[in-house]
Amino acid sequence: MYAMMRVKLADEKFECMLFKYQFDNKLNELMNSVTTLISACEEVQKSVRLRKLMAMILMLGNQINTGGSGSMAHGFTLDALLKLDEVSLPV
Repeated sequence: MYAMMRVKLADEKFECMLFKYQFDNKLNELMNSVTTLISACEEVQKSVRLRKLMAMILMLGNQINTGGSGSMAHGFTLDALLKLDEVSLPV
């Protein structure tokens, strides 16, 4: 204990050793999460059903905004999706 008290910046050195010891495990955890995220993004990009759903939402928005005529939008922002719950369609 006495020898440890004489080491300069002992707490910083201990934190550095602890970081070095835990680095590989934390990196592996992070890489697993990144791999999962990349896989999810690829699935969204490849999804035919999502593409069809987005096309229907765009068509619905164009129909509501222009009545089916006039200039049609070529896209929409993601925050516009939040407004879908305000739309009530006749059944």
